[in-house]
Amino acid sequence: MIPVIILSISVLTAGAAILYWTLGPQPEVGSAASAPPPPEPSASAVVATSLDPDQALSDAWRKARSWHREAALVRLEISAVSSGKLEPSAQLTATFAKPKARLGPGQPVAAERYRVKRSLDGQSSEETTGSETDRAAPDPACPVSAAWRAAVASGLPSKQPLRLSYAFSDTFGRAIWQARPETGDDHRNLDGVSCNILAR
Repeated sequence: MIPVIILSISVLTAGAAILYWTLGPQPEVGSAASAPPPPEPSASAVVATSLDPDQALSDAWRKARSWHREAALVRLEISAVSSGKLEPSAQLTATFAKPKARLGPGQPVAAERYRVKRSLDGQSSEETTGSETDRAAPDPACPVSAAWRAAVASGLPSKQPLRLSYAFSDTFGRAIWQARPETGDDHRNLDGVSCNILAR
C-alpha cells in the first residue's frame, strides 16, 4: 500500500510541474533582451562645411570634357579663402576654352568658353565667349592652401578672406596665382608651380 501512495505522490508532483511550465507566467516580450543600438551615422550623412577645391576642379573638368573633349583650362577664380580653406560661402569658377590649334599650356585658345561654377549649394555651367588672346593654363601644381600661406607670409592680411585667381600670364610667361584681399588694391603674384612670390 505504501509503494502505491508514494507512486501516486510522484505522479501528482510531476504533473504539477508540467502544468506550471505549460500554463505558468510567460516572460514579457522584449524584457529579457534590450533594444538594438541605433545605427552608426553613415559617411553620406556628414554635411560638408567647406568646398574642396581639388574635388571641385576635378568635377569641373568632367563637365568641360563632356562639352569638348580637348577643352583647355583658361582661368580659375575662388571668391573667399581663409586659413588656407574655402569659406562656406566661397564659390569656385573654372573657365575652359576650345583649343585654337596646338594643345598645351601657353597655347592660344578659341573664343568659345565653358564656365563651371561650384559652391556648397551646388554646381552650374554655361557656354559663353572670351578673348582669343587668352592662353591655356595647366592645372595648378601650387595648391590653394599653399598659395594662401605664401600670400599671407608676404604681407597680405590673414584676418580677412582673400580672393584667388589663376591663369596664364604673358607678363611672367607662365601660369600664376594672384591673391588679393576682398577690399583694397594690394595683391601678390605667385608662381603656379612653386608658390614663390613673383616680382610685380
